[in-house]
Amino acid sequence: MPSAFHLEYVSTCPNYAAQIQYEFEPASAWRMKNLRSMIVVASVLAMLAVVASVVNTSSWRAGGVTILWPSNGFLIGILLCTARSRWWPYFCIAFCVDICVNMALAMEAPVSLYFSACNLLEVLVAVNLLYPIISPEPDLTRRRQLLYFLLYGVLVSPAIAAGAASFLISHHFAVPDLHAFQYWFTADALGIAIVTPLCLSFYDRKQFFETSWPMAVGLFLLLGAATVIVFTTNRYPILYLIVPFLTFLGVRLRLAGSAIGLFLVCAIGGFLTSRGHGPFMLTPGGSVSTRIFGLQLFVAVCMLLLYIVEVMLSASNRLQAS
Repeated sequence: MPSAFHLEYVSTCPNYAAQIQYEFEPASAWRMKNLRSMIVVASVLAMLAVVASVVNTSSWRAGGVTILWPSNGFLIGILLCTARSRWWPYFCIAFCVDICVNMALAMEAPVSLYFSACNLLEVLVAVNLLYPIISPEPDLTRRRQLLYFLLYGVLVSPAIAAGAASFLISHHFAVPDLHAFQYWFTADALGIAIVTPLCLSFYDRKQFFETSWPMAVGLFLLLGAATVIVFTTNRYPILYLIVPFLTFLGVRLRLAGSAIGLFLVCAIGGFLTSRGHGPFMLTPGGSVSTRIFGLQLFVAVCMLLLYIVEVMLSASNRLQAS
């Protein structure tokens, strides 16, 4: 069988420097591995888009903003762990999946193409700014990487894409306003802030910090139950009860657990809030967009708390190990 010599950039575990690895392997095997990778990425992007559509449908019908959009965050996480020379197939796959999702949501073809291009712009800006900082040694528990990730990935790139998309939010070109900008920005910023760290955690194979899967599943079920109870109670403002569950989850399961926990709270809370349940219904005269923005702000504050705790715990562990 003929062999193909290819140069592959490999980012290893955080304990080792990035290195260039030369591999001799059959060309057919290499192509098959890439094909499997593309199929997996396309499947996950489609699944995330379906989940996001289910969560956001009630808000869209009530005239609210998008609650969470995780697909771009997943693609950014994948590209930060991939050599630059292998980016374009992923871009093409993501663009096609995005167009199919937009068409399924009954968008016209020009609008679908424009929004897909805005998503691609967001990912391009984020990965190009973050790749030199994160890719050689992916570890968002390091303060420098986390700060740049929050600046470039969570603030700058969604703001640029939201600015471009806001001209066409109402499906026709018009001067954008704050509501049009918020419609895109907060959902994408939260999606990147939650899903990208999760992807990088699984890439490092340090998902739940040596915690057994039954224990991890039990903790997620406990958080999910607490979130359902909080967001089905309309009489009392008991939103603060979620914070101890999220904090314990973050301390016990570390960065990956924090990301999944935030995703659960945002998805469950957003779905119930858009249907008229939860503590944000106590806001007098608040619109659907105002209540969802309150939920997004709560998740963002919890995210900062969890990520700061994770950086401090990781720094302490590295100091003890040295």
